[in-house]
Amino acid sequence: MKKSIYAAIGLTLSASTAVAQSATYTCDDLKTPTALYNATVALEEGDTLTFNNLSENACYVVYTGIFAPVLTCAGSSYTAPTSGIYYVATQFQLPEGPGVPEAKVNAASSTQVVLPGTVQCTPPSASNPGLTQGKASATGAGGSTSAIEEAIDNALGGAAGGARLTRNGVFLSTQGKGSTARAWGSLHARQFSGDVDGKSLEFTLGMDTLVAPSTRVGLILSKGRSDLDVNGSSVDIDSLSFGPYVSHKLSDIYELSAFVVMSKPEYDIDGTEYDAKRLSGGIKFDADYTLGQTEVNSYASLTGFSEKHPEVTIDGTDVDGHTVSSLLGAIGTKAIFNAGKPLRPYLGVGVDMRKFDDGINDVQEFASPRVNAGFSYEGAAGTLSLDLSGGQILEDTRDASMRLSYQMDF
Repeated sequence: MKKSIYAAIGLTLSASTAVAQSATYTCDDLKTPTALYNATVALEEGDTLTFNNLSENACYVVYTGIFAPVLTCAGSSYTAPTSGIYYVATQFQLPEGPGVPEAKVNAASSTQVVLPGTVQCTPPSASNPGLTQGKASATGAGGSTSAIEEAIDNALGGAAGGARLTRNGVFLSTQGKGSTARAWGSLHARQFSGDVDGKSLEFTLGMDTLVAPSTRVGLILSKGRSDLDVNGSSVDIDSLSFGPYVSHKLSDIYELSAFVVMSKPEYDIDGTEYDAKRLSGGIKFDADYTLGQTEVNSYASLTGFSEKHPEVTIDGTDVDGHTVSSLLGAIGTKAIFNAGKPLRPYLGVGVDMRKFDDGINDVQEFASPRVNAGFSYEGAAGTLSLDLSGGQILEDTRDASMRLSYQMDF
């Protein structure tokens, strides 16, 4: 029979001269096996603690409060049910019998039991590769879909004789106002930070023509690349997308546009390579009007994607086939000052409303602001513009961008 002795925060055992660890650790601090005893750990929901190398009579105990400790011994793990502060303590099992003294806990003592053992913390997306896939898809596919939408919007703005001001890209176009047939190109860059860190680039080529006085139809081909770090997992995504787009001028002020693209993105997650199937699209309503010396573009849009991932083994873990999906509703307004002047500063504000489902167990619904500011300069050879933009693509991932664009008439 054994008796348990706990060495927890506020409880000490006179057995050695080591002092308890007083710092509050995070999961990021414990990415590698770390000697830990009697410490406070701030965990997010789904973070998993793994305990190793303890002696036969030694275990760890996790407190979520004063009561209801959870015992975990060597090779065991503990997953945080909710986000919060947890207390990780050593526990020593003393055999009970003749000649074995009673163990006593001395709360006033400054000494602590130090037992041989390590603790390692794994965030949910790293412990579950399916969650890694979902977050990577949200940023990779979501960023690609937004880049394509904005490239098309730039092209349509140029075709209408205006200069719609969207987020981050380099834009080149043939032909001028109201031309019958045009070809254009766009380079779009974005940076991510948070649970997902990294960058993405999207190069889009398009060609369209007027099929009616108020209707334009076109085709696009777009190459995308994302290099991401998702909670410690390395993810690379390469995609080649193609599909049609269309726009229709409802009046001198209002315009409706839509696009659909398909792709077969190539994923590389920690060395595991596979192909997914992606379908993306969107519809947008624009209103362009003038107030004094200020041109205003107001918009409402709905874009989204669905991406099917096959059954695959990642880092030794089997992941069932599943579908990642995202839907983004956005509204906003851009004010472009100094109408008719070569140098034109502008300011834009908007709201993104997003629903994301990784097809496993992560569903997010949130709204976030998006702001951008910059200027455009129209010269004899074309228009140069610089734009700074920031927003949110997941609840725990932000995106920031700088757009340098140049539109040329040939």
